[in-house]
Amino acid sequence: MIALASALLHSLWQLAALALVFAALRPLLRTPSHRYAVAMLTLSAQVLAPIVTFVERMSRETTEAAIGGGPTEEPAWAFRIVIAWSIGAALVSLRVAGGLLTIRNWIRAATPVPVEFRARLTQLAAGWKLTRVRFLATTRDTVPMTVGFLKPVVLIPLSLFTALPAESLELLIAHELAHVRRWDYLANLLQRAAEALLFFHPAVWWVSARARDERELCCDDLVTRGTGANVAYAEALLALEEHRHVTAGLALASHGGSLMKRVERLVAPTRTAQPAWGLALIAAVFTLTAVSLISAPARAEGRTLGITWLPPVLEPVRGDIERAAAEHGIDADLLALFVLVESQGDPRALSPSGARGLMQLMPKTAERVAGELKVPYAPELLDEPRFNLDLGATYLATQLGTYKGDPRQVELAAASYNGGPKAVRAWLDGKGTLSRETDQYRTLVSGLWSERTLPSSPTWSAWRGSYRERAAAKSVAPISAKASMEFGTQPHPFSGQPYQHQGVDLPAAIGTPVKAPLDGVVTEISSDASMGTVLVLRHRGGLTSRFHHLGAVKVALAQQVTAGAPVAEVGMTGKTTGPHVHFEVRDLGEPIDPKPFLR
Repeated sequence: MIALASALLHSLWQLAALALVFAALRPLLRTPSHRYAVAMLTLSAQVLAPIVTFVERMSRETTEAAIGGGPTEEPAWAFRIVIAWSIGAALVSLRVAGGLLTIRNWIRAATPVPVEFRARLTQLAAGWKLTRVRFLATTRDTVPMTVGFLKPVVLIPLSLFTALPAESLELLIAHELAHVRRWDYLANLLQRAAEALLFFHPAVWWVSARARDERELCCDDLVTRGTGANVAYAEALLALEEHRHVTAGLALASHGGSLMKRVERLVAPTRTAQPAWGLALIAAVFTLTAVSLISAPARAEGRTLGITWLPPVLEPVRGDIERAAAEHGIDADLLALFVLVESQGDPRALSPSGARGLMQLMPKTAERVAGELKVPYAPELLDEPRFNLDLGATYLATQLGTYKGDPRQVELAAASYNGGPKAVRAWLDGKGTLSRETDQYRTLVSGLWSERTLPSSPTWSAWRGSYRERAAAKSVAPISAKASMEFGTQPHPFSGQPYQHQGVDLPAAIGTPVKAPLDGVVTEISSDASMGTVLVLRHRGGLTSRFHHLGAVKVALAQQVTAGAPVAEVGMTGKTTGPHVHFEVRDLGEPIDPKPFLR
């Protein structure tokens, strides 16, 4: 109920915005066929917009209900909105059904056309390559009209056989055959369905009316293009106006649209072809705008990342984070912060205790959550970002739901995520204490969350600085040598021009062993004309080390290494002035001064 009510409320601005886009593009379209296509595309987008919003809301409600975080009862406002919409849609649908029944009765009461016209009408239909059309005479209306699309029928008022010259009547019937050829009756039924569903919004009725106007002009163009009888057809339309009156509205009749506008176009045509590039540009603008408007509710409600100081390591999994946040009803920024703290954006992160992946899930916890979600589980699946985020977001949503309404919701959910719900409940009840790790974890997440709207995060900077210091304190120097070139702005060894040196150069004799500074895994072994032989090690916590200009490499790709283990030898590969190793340390992809790691 809430999902449908929310979709209806959002549709008020979505439908208006799409109509405004169409109104802006319409003057740029020079032919009726192009204007008609864009009008129908706009109407389709107007129907799609509330459907997409409803599906997104429904998915979120289902997830929240599964984890116990959703509402327990439907609010009165949602109930009233849905009931009012249902009654309105039902009344408009009944009106449409009544029109269909009226037309059906007209067909049943119709008679064959006069004998002298049958052969000519059959020949006219054959000229349009239409063989399934029936022509019937009726006394119910004063204008020709087309009914049906599988077995189309053209109803012709008996009075027109004597009131109009045969040539004029043939031109008017050709207009109806153009509707049959274009399958316009089916398009008109779809329009009626859209009007019934979205009856409450005038923008929908306006766009639909414009589509009908342009459809009539399209058929006029088909008639005159085939005969060249612009003036004669205009005279036929004027003669028809004398017999005009309101019809049931579900048939397609020659008197549709603005008669004077149609006659003016026929007598003094001013068509201008639209350049292909112009149409492509208009289509691109409309498509991008429609997609943006339809998906805007999700972006407006915390479903996309908005933290400006997030490190670039999260970019490769940004889309997965936003998707998981939308599907599991979590703020995307909050989910990103958990990913950042847990794994620093490394999908294959593995802790000493066995926690894996972006959300650092313990295998037993992951298996339990997978069982609740009824999805297949295997430990190696935790290395897949989408799977890991789905399980982690579900577990996090459970913790958030437990403390819903509590001002410390994020802080307590973080503590539960790290230390377990039982430990946090015992701590809150005064029957236990949090571990030092859990206490630091809740403080860290709470601090990052409170600073999410700032241009930078002091908590984040302090935490990363502290982590780097701890890692450097237990590191092993790759080579015992004094740096010949320091980190930072240095003169280039070949050009002499200042440039940013992203590491330190450690000179040593060729063949000198190069050691791993920390435990890690080999992620790259490559060769470059400038950097020579390159080796990259990934360490825990988002740190990586790089070595350039190496000689022999002693390890293999994906091999686990320990601090102090030989991984390569000093060489003189690439572009260099002498045997040395270029050593870099990067924190979450950003080069930092490696000097503390040389102690």
